[in-house]
Amino acid sequence: MRALSTPLAVLVGFSQGANMSTMLSARSAHRKEGAAPAFRALVLLENDPPAWPKQMPEVFATALPTPALLVGGQVDSPKTDAVGRFYASAEHARHADGHRPLPKDPAAREELVQRICSFIRVNTAS
Repeated sequence: MRALSTPLAVLVGFSQGANMSTMLSARSAHRKEGAAPAFRALVLLENDPPAWPKQMPEVFATALPTPALLVGGQVDSPKTDAVGRFYASAEHARHADGHRPLPKDPAAREELVQRICSFIRVNTAS
C-alpha cells in the first residue's frame, strides 16, 4: 500500500468508519509505516470502542493529539465516552435517535451539522 503524500484535513467516519478513523488517527499520530500524514481533526459519528488498543497498545499509550468531535446516538453514550478518552482534545455531541449519524428531527439535524461545520472550521483554520 502506498502512503498518502498530501495530508487530509479532516477524517469523517460513521459506525465502522468511525472505528477505522480512530485507528488511522493513531497510526498517523505515531508515524507508523504506511500511515497517512497527521489529520487536523476527526468527526466520529456513532462509533464503538475498537479492539485496537488491546492489539496495538503502543499507539494508544498516550492520548492522541488529533482533535476529535464524537457524536453519539444516545443521550448517555458510554461507547462515545470510552473512545473520547483516547484523545487529548475530544468534544462530545449527542442525539437520541440511535445508530444514525444525525438526528431525525430537521432542526436538531441542522444544529448538529452546524456544530460539525464549526468544529471543522476551527480545527482547519490556518
